[in-house]
Parts: sequence; structure tokens; C-alpha cells
Amino acid sequence: MMISVDTLFQFLNLSMVVGVVVYAIRKYGVSYIQSLMKSESADRKNLNAVYQELQDIRDKITAEAKQQNKMYQQMKKRFAIWQEAVQASKNQIEASVTLRDAKIIESNKRKQESLQRKLVIKNQMPRLLEESVQQLRKEFDQHPLKRKKYISKLVTYLEKVKK
Repeated sequence: MMISVDTLFQFLNLSMVVGVVVYAIRKYGVSYIQSLMKSESADRKNLNAVYQELQDIRDKITAEAKQQNKMYQQMKKRFAIWQEAVQASKNQIEASVTLRDAKIIESNKRKQESLQRKLVIKNQMPRLLEESVQQLRKEFDQHPLKRKKYISKLVTYLEKVKK
């Protein structure tokens, strides 16, 4: 078994090429791969930090949204209570206005009736006085004693009123 010189040199050439490749990989490739791994590790740490920061921001926003929703519900309840109070006040005012208007109408009606009675009396008074005077004259002319009693009562009454 004899190895020929060509085969030996081929083997040596192959060994040299493999050695140069191994040397180049060790010298340049390993450091490049290590730097890539460090860079990837740093990128991964940065991404984890960013991810954590985004989760914190999301949690803060969620908490703030819950707080705002709670405040909204409280304001909604307060608004409903306020709205009911305003409606009740409005109803009370409307009832008061309606009652006042009814009283004014009733008062005006009474005033109008009173004025109508006074007008009727004013228009009828002269005729009634004239009729009464005629009736009294007729009565007193027929009964002089009654006239005397009536005058006496009238004088007594006027004296009482004068005091």
C-alpha cells in the first residue's frame, strides 16, 4: 500500500487548504460570530426592555381608562340626580304658576262681577230712590203717626252715628 506522491501532495494540499480555512475561521469568523451574538443579545435585551416598557404603558392606560370610566359613571349618576331635581323644580314652578294664574283669573272674575253689580246699582239707584221716596210719601201721607215715629227713629239713629 503504497501511497503515491501525487496522492500525498493532494492530501497535503487539502490539509493546507483545510488548515487555512480553519485558521481564517478561527481568526476572523469566530470573532465575527461572537460580535453578532453579542449584538443579538444586546438587541434582545433592548427589545425586552421596550416590551416591558410598553406593557407598563398599557397597564397605566388601562388603569386610567378604568378610572375615567368610574368617574364617568359617577358623573352620570350625579347628572341624573341633578336632572331629576331640575325637573321637580320645573314641575313645582309650573304648578305654582298655574295656581297663581287660576287665582288671578278668579280675582278678576270677582272684580268684574262686583263692578257689574255696582254699575247695575248705579244705573238703577236713581229710579229706586225715586220709587222709594214716592212710596214713603204715599205711606206717610196716609198715616201721619207712622211718619212721626219714622222721623224720630231716624233722628235717634243719626245721633248715634254722629257720636
